[in-house]
Parts: sequence; structure tokens; C-alpha cells
Amino acid sequence: MKKKIEKLRKEIAEVKMELSEIGSFRPGNLTRQYHDPARKKGGYFQLSYTYRMKSKSEYVRPSSYSRIKKETRVYRKFRKLVSRWLELEIELSKIRAAIEKQI
Repeated sequence: MKKKIEKLRKEIAEVKMELSEIGSFRPGNLTRQYHDPARKKGGYFQLSYTYRMKSKSEYVRPSSYSRIKKETRVYRKFRKLVSRWLELEIELSKIRAAIEKQI
């Protein structure tokens, strides 16, 4: 059990380290929209996301596209790391509860 706990703590520390190195990010999906979808004319980029349970949409300038694309990619990585951290903490808590139960 001690080895399992140490392994989990080490993995949690790695996740925290990765989180500390994350730069700028923002939520959302970046898509290409068209004023005339049938002929694909008048294209523009749109960022859609939900914040505080409200759906938001923003137009994105072509000059900002690559920056916003990177920020949304970093956000997905952020969410994945936080989810992993939570998963590890739950597992660690279950092990602690089992140890307390044995005592």
C-alpha cells in the first residue's frame, strides 16, 4: 500500500508541475462559419464556449486565429490535467480510507 501511495503522490506532483507550466488559455471551439454556407462564401472564424452556464460566441479576426487556436488547445490540455489530478486524488483518498478501516 505504501508503494501505491507513493506512486500516486509522485504522479500528482507531476501533474501539478505540468499545470504550473501552462501558459495562456481560454475555453471554446474555433470554427469556420459562412454567410452563405451553400456556396461557402463570406467565411469568418467564430469562437463558441460556455461560461457561467451561458453560451457565448465571438468573432475572431483572421490575424488572431493562430493565437486563439493555440489558447483553446492549451485549455483542453489544462482540463485533461485537472481531470487526471482529480482522478488520482480520489484513488488516494480511497486507499487512505481503506487503511483507516484496517486500524
